[in-house]
Amino acid sequence: MVRLRCHGIEVAAMIDTGSQLMIMPLNVVLTAEKAGAKLDRLCRQIAAVECDVYDASGNRMDFLGCMETELELVGGKKSKIQMHVKRSKEDVVLLGTNAL
Repeated sequence: MVRLRCHGIEVAAMIDTGSQLMIMPLNVVLTAEKAGAKLDRLCRQIAAVECDVYDASGNRMDFLGCMETELELVGGKKSKIQMHVKRSKEDVVLLGTNAL
C-alpha cells in the first residue's frame, strides 16, 4: 500500500501490476468533493472506450466513467493520470500499470 494525494485529500492506494487500469472508487471522489475540492477544475472527463473489462475472478466490471486528474505520491512525484471511476465498498485506489 502507498499513500496518494488526490483532489486535496490523502488516500490509500494499492499497486496492482496485473491490472492495466487505474480504478478510483466513487467514494474517494465524493469525499474530496465534500472536503471542498472543485472537481470541475481538478478533473477532466474523458470518453470511455467501449469494451468489456473483467477482474481477476472473471467477473465483468462496470464503470461510471473515466477522468484525468493529477495525483501525487506522498513523498514523491505528481502526474496526470487517466482513471476509471467505479462504485465500490472500498476506499482504496487501484494503481494499474498505466499509473506506474
